[in-house]
Amino acid sequence: MMSTGLEKVDTIDDPAKACELIQSFGLSTKGMNSLDEMKKKLREHLKGLEGTSSRKIGETHEVISDAGKSDADKRRKLLDLYKRTEQFMDQFEEDFLEILQKSFEDLNKSLQERKKNVEPSDQYVVLVAGETSAGKSSVINLILGEDLLPSTTLSTTSTICELKYGEKPMVGVHYKPNGTKTPEPAFQELNDGSKTYKEQIEKFVYVKEDREKTPYEKIELFFPHPLFKENVMIVDSPGVGESDVMSSFVLNYLPRAFCFMYVLCASNAGGIQPDRLGKLLTSAQNLRKSANLDLSLSAACTLFVCNKWDLVENYEREEVKRDTVGKLTRILGNLDPKSQIVYLYVKARS
Repeated sequence: MMSTGLEKVDTIDDPAKACELIQSFGLSTKGMNSLDEMKKKLREHLKGLEGTSSRKIGETHEVISDAGKSDADKRRKLLDLYKRTEQFMDQFEEDFLEILQKSFEDLNKSLQERKKNVEPSDQYVVLVAGETSAGKSSVINLILGEDLLPSTTLSTTSTICELKYGEKPMVGVHYKPNGTKTPEPAFQELNDGSKTYKEQIEKFVYVKEDREKTPYEKIELFFPHPLFKENVMIVDSPGVGESDVMSSFVLNYLPRAFCFMYVLCASNAGGIQPDRLGKLLTSAQNLRKSANLDLSLSAACTLFVCNKWDLVENYEREEVKRDTVGKLTRILGNLDPKSQIVYLYVKARS
């Protein structure tokens, strides 16, 4: 469930209370002569503040699907352009090529690297990360419109979970190496009709105590969802910052992520721990640099989800929002708050 707070406006029956609420947002009540006018003003402000979407739950995944198709199309066009440039360069005289190389350093090497970077991917990775109990699994359930992942307060992801396409619901368990031996992964169909999908995967995905003691290196979760059928894989990760081990799991995916979604707990001082998020993003940039990948992509493909927004008091929201934008801008640099920060409330369904 996604809440914008608009339903609370409808319950206001005291003009003085409505006036106080309007002023808490830093808005003027000048020219308002009735409770209805005040409610209208509040509704307009809340819609703008929280980026209310007209999409229904269950259709949210179409945004990622459309973005993936657009990305694939742009990659094909760029790759074709690079190939034609390569063919065109083959027609140059050797003397002219030498001049080009001196002017643009190793032009051919640069062209080959760019070709490699834009080759269409066989899988689009959507990495969902965040600190413990920020609500990552609930956000994934919202995106898919399916109640697949346990998302209660006590359920916290203990290992990397790769959600991908399968004709039938299935789980693939990858065990941690035992000494010099790495056990073969085990695959199991989830066909227990007396239990839901999330009830059947819970024993693999979550532990209540020390999460580093889980015997699993990663879990593959297969499900016949249309988004997964389009080569999109969603990765649900353990809490960032709990330990270097947990954070390293995330870094294995981040440099090649098509989309990086970082979930913040808005009610926890804005939900941002600069030392944790900053360290993670810096490490990702270094990995992209060592792999000769475009450093600007990781910033442009990052989306911050300020979850549990309903737990932030109305009079604090503008301040929390400014603080969130300020911290993220200092960490990320070229941030677009309007397109890269989303404020929402995702409630786990029972």
